[in-house]
Amino acid sequence: MSISPGGALAQLAGDLVPQAVRLHLVSWHDRGDFNNANLGVALRWKGGPTVGGFHNSFGRASWYGGLIIPLVERQALQLELMTGVISGYSESSPVDLVAVPTLGVRLSPQNSLQVVFMPRFVIPANVVHVMFERRFGSLGRDASPDGVTASP
Repeated sequence: MSISPGGALAQLAGDLVPQAVRLHLVSWHDRGDFNNANLGVALRWKGGPTVGGFHNSFGRASWYGGLIIPLVERQALQLELMTGVISGYSESSPVDLVAVPTLGVRLSPQNSLQVVFMPRFVIPANVVHVMFERRFGSLGRDASPDGVTASP
């Protein structure tokens, strides 16, 4: 089977287009006086790569990049692990390594609410953070942004 140059270019272009956008909304901290209005935006591509930025718990800009690894995918729920690096928290290092679980609840085929659980290792508080995710194109109808079809 041969692939035409136009077909290969279309495939490459399709892989470069984000499959979903995530809007960072609010957080809840179990202690301390932290910023809970953590507005920001992130992009997610097929296969799990993600990049984004938001106004963090310290009131600073944070930028991150990493990989979202799906653990469990069901009709209405998804459990994922977000891994990567993030800036804006440490005074001694430009970035911190992170790995946090995320629980997604599908509101519709293209929309979900994402709840991120951040244990007390980057800041001195446990954090629950809420994001809204909008999937684009045919992904919203029958698959996750990782290209895995949702199972019942």
